[in-house]
Amino acid sequence: MKIRIRFAACMFVCVKLLVCSACVFAQEGDSKREFRAWAVGGGFATVNFDTKMKIEPYDSDLPIFIDLEGNLDLPSTNAIQTIFAEYTLSPRHQFSASYFGARRDSDIQLANFKLPDAVYLRAYIQTKDRTRFVNLHYKFTAFNNGYNKISAFAGIFLLDIDLSLDAIGTLEGGSSELLEKRSEVAKATAPLPLIGFQIESKLTEKWSISTMFSAITGSYDGDNATISQTRINTTYDINPRWVGMGGVTYFDAHVKIFSKSESQKIEYGYKGLYFGLGYRF
Repeated sequence: MKIRIRFAACMFVCVKLLVCSACVFAQEGDSKREFRAWAVGGGFATVNFDTKMKIEPYDSDLPIFIDLEGNLDLPSTNAIQTIFAEYTLSPRHQFSASYFGARRDSDIQLANFKLPDAVYLRAYIQTKDRTRFVNLHYKFTAFNNGYNKISAFAGIFLLDIDLSLDAIGTLEGGSSELLEKRSEVAKATAPLPLIGFQIESKLTEKWSISTMFSAITGSYDGDNATISQTRINTTYDINPRWVGMGGVTYFDAHVKIFSKSESQKIEYGYKGLYFGLGYRF
């Protein structure tokens, strides 16, 4: 039985929140830096994933727990690429967009593997993660004295959960040696509201550090999600146009997906380091 549901709520835009840390500092006392309205860039993150799935059939009291990294050998550490774009209307007003996508695959052989109404013997299991995140938001700078800045932001977070599992094996207790195949797909796409804040400090003329927290919660088409993300960023102004960035990130999502026969609870999280490069023009 194949379950296909669309869902969304996305993130990983912070790699861009730092890129214009200096860009939005066009103000008195910092006339040496030329104001640049647009910024684009990209980078990569080396993160450690933690993904769990709980399948609860409506006609059974026995849920099935699946640890995709622990039990099914889905890569827990991966290098992920990200891109962003940013437009600064004025030192107080800014619009941002970013994209991040996971791409993980695994193949594993198990003596037996349990799914909601069957146990597969000598099971061959393939799992895939094609989850994507998109973040669109507006940021308002409430305080900026040239050295410290406090901003709040709000927007739309698109989380496109896309996890699939294919199990092939002989059913337990079956008299036939013919292979049976079973697929489980957790897929959901939906726009969810995002809010957050950022605190930034200039350490030197070229170095800045910032802390960002964002929260996303809501429901769409019967499915619901709660997401939090925290990032600590450092940026370095290479010259008036180029900026380097790096930091640590933490992401935690709890998603519940419903179908006609079962519900799926997804825990999708990661933490790690990221590095990138931005260009202002």
